Amino acid sequence: MSMGGRLLHPGLVWLLRRTPRTWWRSIRRRFNGWKGGLLALFCVFFALMMLAPNVIESLLDRGADDGELAARARDFGPLIMLSMTAMSLLAPAQRRGGLYFKPPEIGLLFPAPISRRQLLIYHVLSRAQIQVLSAAFMTLVIIRHAPTWYGCVLGILLALLFLQMLSQTVALVTAAAGLRLARPVRFLVFALVLAALFVGGSSAVAQLQVNNGPLAAMSALVAHPVVQIVTLPFLPFASTFAATSILEALLWSAVSCAVLASLLAIVMKLDVAYEEAALAVSRDVRRKLERMRSGGGAMAMMGPSSAKFSVPHFPEFGGAGPIAWRQTVEIVRNARAVMTSMLLLLLMPAIMGGSVFFASDGSGNRAQILGRVLIPMALMFSVVWTQNISFDFRRDLDRIAYLRSLPISSLAVAAGQILPASVLLAAMQFVTVGAVIVLTGLLPLPVVPALFPLLLPFAFAVFALDNMLFLLFPHRLDPDDAANVGFMGRMMLTMSLKFAGLFVMLAIAGGIGAGLGFLAGRSIVVGVLVAVLLLVAMDVVLTFLVARTYDAFDPGRDVPA
Repeated sequence: MSMGGRLLHPGLVWLLRRTPRTWWRSIRRRFNGWKGGLLALFCVFFALMMLAPNVIESLLDRGADDGELAARARDFGPLIMLSMTAMSLLAPAQRRGGLYFKPPEIGLLFPAPISRRQLLIYHVLSRAQIQVLSAAFMTLVIIRHAPTWYGCVLGILLALLFLQMLSQTVALVTAAAGLRLARPVRFLVFALVLAALFVGGSSAVAQLQVNNGPLAAMSALVAHPVVQIVTLPFLPFASTFAATSILEALLWSAVSCAVLASLLAIVMKLDVAYEEAALAVSRDVRRKLERMRSGGGAMAMMGPSSAKFSVPHFPEFGGAGPIAWRQTVEIVRNARAVMTSMLLLLLMPAIMGGSVFFASDGSGNRAQILGRVLIPMALMFSVVWTQNISFDFRRDLDRIAYLRSLPISSLAVAAGQILPASVLLAAMQFVTVGAVIVLTGLLPLPVVPALFPLLLPFAFAVFALDNMLFLLFPHRLDPDDAANVGFMGRMMLTMSLKFAGLFVMLAIAGGIGAGLGFLAGRSIVVGVLVAVLLLVAMDVVLTFLVARTYDAFDPGRDVPA
């Protein structure tokens, strides 16, 4: 090993020590100006929302007892980690196989006089630093669901380190074996996860009766032998989180550390020439990130597809038509990514629907109860999924200066940017919800076509809130975001604000619609129509707010590096 056999080069040690200071400078810059003050206000509000339930439960002593919390953590923790592991395989670096290094790391560290193993250790430790901050943030959010604070801290930290090292191990294995093995391994992992959920879902559906709620169904799912076998590697970390005493926490922490040590030994033993694969992966990821930044969302990683038809030009509508036409063309060009998004939205109803088919007792009650659960879940998942179908201002961050130069009003630009993605999301929601209704028989089939005009105002509100928050607090995507505490905080803050806004809008529209429907002789049609019209009116107000935020956006100052 170079440098006299040192485990880590002094320059790499200096970089690791300077990293927290760099983070602190970046955080301070974010809170400058009036937008920084607004962001600070939102962060304080978000922190109070996270801490308030803990304080209230402590004062009123109404929280679940330690035994109940420990049982839930042991039951559901491994399944949650399994889901996070499966999702990590969708990361840009894992798609091709190889470790991802940032451009400055490639430019400075690859030609430096350091050994391959030292560079690998630096990669592990630098990413582990991020996990420490991420664990602290996640502890603040979910500590009230843990029996003890020390078990929560240790369990989350060890679990995040495990997920990070597992991802790095997979990257090195695929770098050694090549792309031919990487794709079958990913397919095998997803097939095992889906098969386990499908088999366990049959037991879960059996619990979806009038007297048993979703918690009983999830308990039946995780209790299935197939699911338990698949989630067995994650049990030590969930048990650490669920520890009710210091001795138990230390015992399971030791087991978890043994698992981490095994992964670290595998990483160190895989002394393969990963540099070439890392360079290829990093170049590929940066190229795809540029495509995402200029043309949106994580699904743009798949690249554009050749369109089989041209999109006819839209009427001008004061300039909104050409803007909407351009975004529609991009949607058509990325049809493969759009279809993948739709299939992922259909995945959950398909799994549970198949379970209904095999577990139904013929009465239809279980299927209808399942439909009442799946439709809100599908709609909620679609709201979160808008981060991956951002055919709006988020894909045009580097083009905002050009858009500002066009002789088009800001209101027309805002409407043209939001509407195409809203129609796309409404169509995806329509297909997903319609599939659930057809499978479960929750509503009569003639009602299904009327769902699309009901879903469109909701989808428009989702994207209007997304774009307004993005213009207020713009950011760029980075491959390390998934493991970055700043990214996690930003995502949770954005999602909290978006869901809060949607809740207020739906509560107002639904409350007034229900009241007028009741006064009109308990007419469901009147109530729904009034609620939809109110939601459309609020969408118009949101469009004006997006336009004002767009006017206040300064491309020279607000565009992040």
